[in-house]
Amino acid sequence: MNLNRDLLQNFSILLCNARSLKDKFDELNVIATTTNPTVIAVTETWLTPITTDAQINLNDMNIYRSDRFGKTGGGVAIWAKKSLEFSHCMFY
Repeated sequence: MNLNRDLLQNFSILLCNARSLKDKFDELNVIATTTNPTVIAVTETWLTPITTDAQINLNDMNIYRSDRFGKTGGGVAIWAKKSLEFSHCMFY
């Protein structure tokens, strides 16, 4: 079985605008468990460094996030299946 081939055949992305992820993380976790997406992208997370990655952990997924500093709002988070091979790029 080729894991990456199987993963790509069933590739799906869940995208949402949270407007404060901390208030809605439990709901996101239920949706993620139910739909089993390959990648989850959330805009407007409103997270700060006070919230640790462990607090917003989703099973079998790596998290990559960019919090907004100095203002309320903004921020993005992306979870990707641990079995997914990809490159992490920084854009400025």
